Amino acid sequence: MKLPPPPHPWQRAAWEQLVIARQHNRMAQALLIHGPRHGGKRAFALALARGGLCEVPDPQLRSCGQCPACMQCQVGSHPDFALIEPAPDKREILVEQIREFRGKMQLTGSRSSRRFGVVIGADRMHVSAANAFLKTLEEPPTGVTLVLTAERLSVVPATIRSRCQLLAMPRATRAEAETWLHGVEPGAIAGLESAGGSPLLALHRSEADVSAREGRWRICVAHLASERADPVSAAGQIDDGAWPEFLDWWQIHLFEQAQKVDPAQRSAYFKVWDAIAATKRGSRTPINRLLALEGLFILFVTETRRARSAPRTS
Repeated sequence: MKLPPPPHPWQRAAWEQLVIARQHNRMAQALLIHGPRHGGKRAFALALARGGLCEVPDPQLRSCGQCPACMQCQVGSHPDFALIEPAPDKREILVEQIREFRGKMQLTGSRSSRRFGVVIGADRMHVSAANAFLKTLEEPPTGVTLVLTAERLSVVPATIRSRCQLLAMPRATRAEAETWLHGVEPGAIAGLESAGGSPLLALHRSEADVSAREGRWRICVAHLASERADPVSAAGQIDDGAWPEFLDWWQIHLFEQAQKVDPAQRSAYFKVWDAIAATKRGSRTPINRLLALEGLFILFVTETRRARSAPRTS
């Protein structure tokens, strides 16, 4: 799912501080964004860097998303941008990463005089990494803006904190979280409380739930196609509340599968696709969903059996 770019509603006040600082030429060369986990600090920092590198000036610091610099940022190939964060299998940022980062920041800008270095997890630097990074803060290269993030501000060495402008990233209010999720994924609102009020975490969990549910649907349909499941019991596995979503997913899945089989077999998949479309139109009036689904599954088993026995064109 593609999310709207930052700033999100709960981040707008912090973003506005930076806009005002930029307008008055008071933008710090090193910025440390701190706040609770799952607050969107990483996306905020990256959006700020992309806005600074964008070749279409914008007073609100937003990137256009279309210029060559923006396109390079999107694929991670911009020569004037560097990002470091703990490796997936590591708990800390290592000194080797900092040395590589410093080397890139020392280079002359390729596309413009501006360069951005983003450090995700300044509170997770190894001691030697923090000492190495301090040298960059003490003698920052001309034209370089450093953007750091931290979940635990108190863990960031005082020598680093004191050389950065601090920017607090607040938690989203309930109203902000619900409004944002309503425009992105309304179904995730129900998970806000268990996510500690974080709309981003609630959305992530909702997407994980959807992925797991679609995985179960995929297995169910595969078992039907191979006749390892009977239509009646399979229909009972589809939650009645997810019935519309399942039919939408199944149509997409059928279309994808039809592209993978021999042309002589495709008509079977499209026949089921048409039957699903007819069922969806009929669902505008009261309908026994279980019986309707059993009928679709019976048709699917019959048609896939016929498709397997059909002579191939090649």
